[in-house]
Amino acid sequence: MATAIDDLTHINNHVDDAVAEIKKRADNKGCIASISTGIEALDDLTGGFHPSQLVVIGSRPSMGATALCLNFAQYMSAGNQLPVAIFSSRTSKRLLASRLLQSMAELNATRLRAGMVDDNDWSRIYDAANRFKSLPILIDDSFALTADQIFDKCKRARSEMGDLGLVIINGIQHLNTEHLSDTGRQDLPTISGSLKNIAHQLNVPLIVVSPINELVDGREDNRPQLRDLHKAIAVEDVDLVMFLYRQSYYDLEAPDKNCTEIIIAKNRHGPLGTFELYFDFGTGSFRNQP
Repeated sequence: MATAIDDLTHINNHVDDAVAEIKKRADNKGCIASISTGIEALDDLTGGFHPSQLVVIGSRPSMGATALCLNFAQYMSAGNQLPVAIFSSRTSKRLLASRLLQSMAELNATRLRAGMVDDNDWSRIYDAANRFKSLPILIDDSFALTADQIFDKCKRARSEMGDLGLVIINGIQHLNTEHLSDTGRQDLPTISGSLKNIAHQLNVPLIVVSPINELVDGREDNRPQLRDLHKAIAVEDVDLVMFLYRQSYYDLEAPDKNCTEIIIAKNRHGPLGTFELYFDFGTGSFRNQP
């Protein structure tokens, strides 16, 4: 029978791995054991996504957190050819598929909802649909999943599709946390520890979208801070925290309505910093600032 001491291994077992990692960093100019996010400025600050990493994306509503996650999912599956599992109780499977499709086809969502589709649009839709059918993206829109249920679903996906490249949980506030407390009280801060354990056990980067405390709206500077994260998150469990901030959300007269700041507020693997992305309201996707 395995005992607790089985998890204790001598440092000699890991020295060669550490040397190999340093060598690979040298051979690849510092790029090691990570997966590109598809966003150059983010890769420069973070080195990309790392195995076993817990990533939190925090924002107020309509800042584009779901859109950014879908950007990552699209790049991870199409660019890196790695399976992606998306858990999103806040958005249905059909709507997620629609958003991914319009983003890849680069079509305006408002026109699509109004049925304003011409022959050129149809060509792009069918082309994007055919490309998407071959991508290894899995979607689950079940409500109130527990961390254990997510882990079990990811293990089954891994057994069928191979190692996952990314796991996305779109809305930490919709997870079921009652099982984490013997009293039945929702002991919310422990959920981030459970999610970190999933990332560690699966050796995969796990992204979770977190709402931001509405009190940030009443401050002179509306940029979120770590203290504004949802109470389900214990910051010490998290490896990378990204906040989304767009001035035009608060100021309708802002000169650049599409400019979105990505604020790296915690980064266990590198520096903090801020960079800007262009949010295309039409396609619901991010790209580099023009």
